[in-house]
Amino acid sequence: MMRGICHVAASLGRKRFAAVLLVAILSRCLAAGYSAAAASAYAGVGDCAAHFIVDAYRDNGGNIWLASEDHGIFRFNPRPGTDQTARYWQQYTPADGLADATAQSVACDIKGRIWVGSLCHGVTVYNGQNWQRYGLLTDAAKNELAGPIGEHVFSIRVSPLDGSVWLCTNSGIARYEPGYKTAVGNTLTGQWQYYTVAEGLPADDVQTVAFGPHGRVYAATRCDGIAIARPTQADRIALRRHKLLGPLHYKAWRIVKSRYEDQVPLTPTGSGLPSNLLNDILVTPTGTVWVATDAGIAWSSDGGSRWRFVRGGDWLAKDKGLMHPPSRLFVLNAARQVSKTRILSEDYCTCLAQDENGDIWVGHRQTGIDIINPTKNEIIPLKLAATSPDGKPWQQPHKYVDKILMLPKSPPIICCYGGGAFELPTWLAGKANAVPQRDAGTGTGKSSIATTGKPAAMPAAAGVPTKAQLAAEQAKVNTLAKKLWPGNSGPRVIKLDDDWRTEGNWLGRYGTYLAVLCAMKAPHDLAWGAGWDPLAYHALQGPHHSRMDGLRHWVQWLYTDENRVLEMPMPYFDKCRLKGLLKNSADRRREAEWDDHGEAYPSTRSGLGIFCFLYVPPGLYTFAVYSVNKDGHSGPNRYRDYSVELSASRHPATVLRRVTIARSTRWPVLGRGRVCGFWSGQWSVFLVRGPTTVCLRLGRNYSFNTIVSAVMLSLVGPDPAPYFGKITNRAVLAQTSYQAPPPPGYGCEATATRLNLGFGMKQSFNRPVSDEIAEAYCVAASAMRLRSATTGEAMAHRREAATRLGALQSVESELWWLHRYGRAEHIAAANGVPTARSIELHLRWDLDLPHPDGMGFDYVRRSLHRRASIGH
Repeated sequence: MMRGICHVAASLGRKRFAAVLLVAILSRCLAAGYSAAAASAYAGVGDCAAHFIVDAYRDNGGNIWLASEDHGIFRFNPRPGTDQTARYWQQYTPADGLADATAQSVACDIKGRIWVGSLCHGVTVYNGQNWQRYGLLTDAAKNELAGPIGEHVFSIRVSPLDGSVWLCTNSGIARYEPGYKTAVGNTLTGQWQYYTVAEGLPADDVQTVAFGPHGRVYAATRCDGIAIARPTQADRIALRRHKLLGPLHYKAWRIVKSRYEDQVPLTPTGSGLPSNLLNDILVTPTGTVWVATDAGIAWSSDGGSRWRFVRGGDWLAKDKGLMHPPSRLFVLNAARQVSKTRILSEDYCTCLAQDENGDIWVGHRQTGIDIINPTKNEIIPLKLAATSPDGKPWQQPHKYVDKILMLPKSPPIICCYGGGAFELPTWLAGKANAVPQRDAGTGTGKSSIATTGKPAAMPAAAGVPTKAQLAAEQAKVNTLAKKLWPGNSGPRVIKLDDDWRTEGNWLGRYGTYLAVLCAMKAPHDLAWGAGWDPLAYHALQGPHHSRMDGLRHWVQWLYTDENRVLEMPMPYFDKCRLKGLLKNSADRRREAEWDDHGEAYPSTRSGLGIFCFLYVPPGLYTFAVYSVNKDGHSGPNRYRDYSVELSASRHPATVLRRVTIARSTRWPVLGRGRVCGFWSGQWSVFLVRGPTTVCLRLGRNYSFNTIVSAVMLSLVGPDPAPYFGKITNRAVLAQTSYQAPPPPGYGCEATATRLNLGFGMKQSFNRPVSDEIAEAYCVAASAMRLRSATTGEAMAHRREAATRLGALQSVESELWWLHRYGRAEHIAAANGVPTARSIELHLRWDLDLPHPDGMGFDYVRRSLHRRASIGH
């Protein structure tokens, strides 16, 4: 060996020999070091690069999928039975085909396909080789097929009885029924079905669903209780005889609501649901239903007819923190009835899971995990469930638990909002393995690739509705509208679907009549909007605050380019730019907000929140509230979770300056929503008919504090005045009589050519605005899907430009109802028709109007006059 080395050294020289020897040694060392690093880097699920994990699932092949905020989805392959080097991670982002950078939920169906719910783009399905997007409408440019009706997917669950996939969205439940074989051997393709308020749900915002042993479905809404449905009688008979061939059918829903709407229960235990704000739901193999709420946990053993609840250790502090607390004797008697081993660590419950021992695991927002033993009627914090080998108490690394994933023959995985995921120590987990139950988050079969070597076929796209089906759906919605909005007299409010798609890009979409940009000019607001009549509003801090305290006007970022932050009106931004107040011209957004100063009070104190009174003139409007949790990844800012209520005065002539909070509490609450998980921004939208005075209440709900960025009022439709049409008596009369303003005079010549809609259309399906009052999300979606499927040159042969313009306006109107503002604007621009947003974005600071605040109408009117004078 030495002879060979000396010979090489003599022939190559000492320096060259040293270099070659050094490279050889380093290569071996690096190879060994790389292997060791790879083994340690992928040794466990706790090494996930994402810190804000909101959901987890174990697929049929044993892989762990983690859904994260802003970082897509991660697949962890533990490779059981192999060495450490076989463990690895795989991250999927929009560059790989995912619909969104934020994955809200994840599940695996019976064919091994991975379903990933997104923040605002529907769902994406992975079959082991490719990703396929499914959204509201078919879009070939984005490789997107029609599927769910909602854009924001809160959770995904798979039925253990028929294999159907249930997507809980902001617009109801979308259910995909996989293909199956009929009794005569025919194979039917998969199809989509939808459940909304029109089918009997109490609200379209559905947080999650769970499945009972006999086919029952339990739907937990975000703020309206539980909806329960049984299969039809024929399906129940087929289940008992084990002859079910196709999907189960559900016709009616039974609603269960809490009687505690205004405040939490006064006692630590009791009957009924403790709250209507639900976070998770679980059904055990024995049929017991467990529900996690923001005020404790509830359970029912008789199919949801009777309920019991138990609250957390902070119940006493919340009782003492009420504006009108109960008597001391009442509190003492209630405290004697319950011991520390029979209440939870805190009220706020985030998630549920069951282990093979039958124990129920409850995740919390601030205190980690509790374990409920139903047999012994005990509740024990996880950290006290076992003794560590070293005798020291175990401390959970991160307390905000979003998901508890039970695994077969392995310790559970805990997913946290801040801190990532971690696996429980074996000594602490004990026998806490996954129980074979319904949709427990663990797969039992093999994936299609593992069994056949071929990927499973992608789910079928949503079928194109026929005109008869569309008419039947419209009739169903109109029937519902008569109940929600009887007659034409008196103010009424209808809650519309929340908008998670628009984020901070509001110009020309919201606030076309009035936009109150909270604290945009701190310590003052910035009023914008093209409404021709000035409107009064009044915002103030909620009750139960200290003397001399009040609503704060807070600016977080003076200038930023973050998409979730609201845009500044262009004249105001142009004014700041010309005065040299910003360094980057791309930073045309400002993060400002009203703040109830709740951080100065204990979180157990009731009251506070934000109240805003606004006069709504005669007509039909959308009332929108924008909230963004700009610092929601740090500390107690993560705990923000609000209730949104919109009430209206019974008397249209209510004088705004005389309205008080105490007086407004007697107004009926006509619309209700919830603001939670709004890191990327959330629009709460209502349909309001004036004249009336409305009261917006943002309930603090024991959060850190309450914040809101904007309150906006918009004319209904994509073509509001004065952007389109003159403000004449005829236009005002049309608005007040609930009819659309007359179409604009300009633009007809531009649409004289064939309408380039991008997907073709044969019929216009024009409907009066009186029908659009009752417009449901699924009806507009069905209409647009019918348009997408009916390609042809029929529109090229229309004779009258006005007919083509009417068809274009009908398309824009339906897209407007679906929050597809960008697509509607793209269609209008392709046909040479300006939009309200294009007009807003071209506004500039006018020296004749030095203060843009409150001058939106004048700016828009002058811009239109200039466009008309130059022939636009």
